[in-house]
Amino acid sequence: MLSAFASLAPLGAQDITIRAVNGKNGKPLARAHLLIWSFDQVSDRGMKKSQQQDLYTDENGIVLVALSTLRYSHLQVWVDFSTLCIRGTPNSVSFPISIITASGLNAENACSRTLLLPTEPNGLTVYARPATFAERMRW
Repeated sequence: MLSAFASLAPLGAQDITIRAVNGKNGKPLARAHLLIWSFDQVSDRGMKKSQQQDLYTDENGIVLVALSTLRYSHLQVWVDFSTLCIRGTPNSVSFPISIITASGLNAENACSRTLLLPTEPNGLTVYARPATFAERMRW
C-alpha cells in the first residue's frame, strides 16, 4: 500500500509534490481534482492577493506544482468532492511554502490515528475522505 509512494521519481528543485491520500485507508486519491491556491498570509480581511490552479492527480494521487509558478508564501489545497481530514474548518488551513520546500509537510489526518506518511523536502501530503451526504448538501 504505502510502498507506492516510496517509488517516487526524484524531484527537481523547482517542483512541489502534492500527494492526496484517503485519510481512512491510506489509498491514493487517483485522478482527483485539486483546487490549489497560493497567497500571502491571511489578514482579518481575507486574502489580499492569490492565484488558483486546477490540477488533477495521477493514478498514484500525486500532482507536481512548479515552484516557479507560485507567486506567494502559502498554499491551500482542497480535494473536490471530498472533505479534508483536518479538525475545525479544514478549508481554511494553509501551509507555508518555506516549510514544504525545506522539510516537507503532512496535513493533519484526523480521519486516522495511525496513518501519516513520511515527509520529504518539497512534499505536501493532504488527507481527505469522501464527503458525507450532509456535507454535499451544504455545497
